[in-house]
Amino acid sequence: MFEKVGLSVLVVVLAAAGLFWVKIGLPLQQSADKFGPDTAPRDYALQNDSNVTIPAPQAARFQAAPNSNANLYWGDLHVHTAESYDATFFGNSLSIEDAYRFANGSPPSTAGGETMQLSRPLDFLSIKDRAEGFGTRTHCGSNGLSMKERAACGLENSQNPRIFTMLRGNTKDENGGRDPSQPAVLGTGDLSAAATMRWSTYDAVR
Repeated sequence: MFEKVGLSVLVVVLAAAGLFWVKIGLPLQQSADKFGPDTAPRDYALQNDSNVTIPAPQAARFQAAPNSNANLYWGDLHVHTAESYDATFFGNSLSIEDAYRFANGSPPSTAGGETMQLSRPLDFLSIKDRAEGFGTRTHCGSNGLSMKERAACGLENSQNPRIFTMLRGNTKDENGGRDPSQPAVLGTGDLSAAATMRWSTYDAVR
């Protein structure tokens, strides 16, 4: 009797583990093998820069215009950095400071070792990291996190685009009656202090 019960429990556990692997584990592994940060050097090695003409870097140019209210400026109005966890899923490891340095003409390096540089500094740059996400990962190094929070931190710090598609279903629809100011992914703990600290840091930079 007990042997049959034990065998039945074992079968159920193995079936659940197999289903978890097929539905979640295997897609995550396949995505990591194809798009993970370890693939960046390999992809960069396949790139042939001789096929493109790379302009020489130029200094910023500020020219007076006849009409001071009709000057032409070049910049970017929508940039995400590693502060946006969905950008992290797609391999972005550069900070807000890195983004501003890049806009000013400095050449940051990508995960694959490729150096990226504008031919001329931008006139303006607008960082569009989502404020409601500030603090959702800042607290990940804290002590006393619950198992759910540790699991969420592990996911949100992973460079795997498959995680974005898996989590997207939890955030794209209505909030289900939840407080919209609370992160939809973590959903536990008080992150207000961490978010306030993160916001204050970059508000000071601004």
